[in-house]
Amino acid sequence: MTRSIESWQPLRALQRWLHRMLWTLSSSAGPDLESWVRRAQGSGSAGRAAFDHIVHTESPWLLRYLRSLLGDRGLADDAAQQTWLRAYLSLGKLKEPSAFRGWIRQIATRTAFNLRRDRLTRDRYEQQAPSPTLAPDDGEAVDAEEALLASLDKLSYPYREILVLRYVEDLDMREIQTLLDLGPSAAKMRLKRARDAFRSAYQEVTHAEGP
Repeated sequence: MTRSIESWQPLRALQRWLHRMLWTLSSSAGPDLESWVRRAQGSGSAGRAAFDHIVHTESPWLLRYLRSLLGDRGLADDAAQQTWLRAYLSLGKLKEPSAFRGWIRQIATRTAFNLRRDRLTRDRYEQQAPSPTLAPDDGEAVDAEEALLASLDKLSYPYREILVLRYVEDLDMREIQTLLDLGPSAAKMRLKRARDAFRSAYQEVTHAEGP
C-alpha cells in the first residue's frame, strides 16, 4: 500500500526534530530573559548593555535556526546580524517581553527570506558549492539527527524555505502562497517537489545504513 509523502516517517521526524530544536524560539521567555528585555527597552547605556547581554545569551539558538533555514554559515551570520539590528530598532514596540523569542524568530525568518531573495546574495548562494554532508567516512551508520540535518542541507533554498514554512512555521497553503507570491498550483507543486527532494536526499545520506 502506498503511503502519502505527508506521513512518510523521515519527513515527520524532520518536523519533530526541528520543533524540538527550536522549542525555545516559540516558548515564552523565562523571568530572567523577560527582565533583561524590559531593561533593554529602557534608554541610555543601561538599555544598550541589557540588549548586549540578550544578544550574547540568545545568539546560539538563533544562529542554529538560521543555519537550518539557510544551509550556509556565512549567510546565517549575515542574517543574524540583520535580525539583531532590526530587533534593537523595534524593541520598544514589543508589548509583551515574555513573547521575545517568538517575536525574534519571526524577524529572523523574514530577514532570512529577504536576504536570500536579494539579487547579489542569491547569485552568491547559487554559485557556492553544496554544504558538506554529514555522511560517515568510516562505514558507521549516520546518526538519525545528523541524517535529517544533512538531508536538509542538500536541498536548494526554495525547497528548504517551503518545508520550513509548512513544517516549522505551521503555515497553511494559503499563507504560504501569499508569503512566496505563488499561485495555488505552483505552491502545491513546489511543496511536493520539496518533499520528494528531501526523500531522495535522505535516502542518499542514509544509504550507508542499508544492509
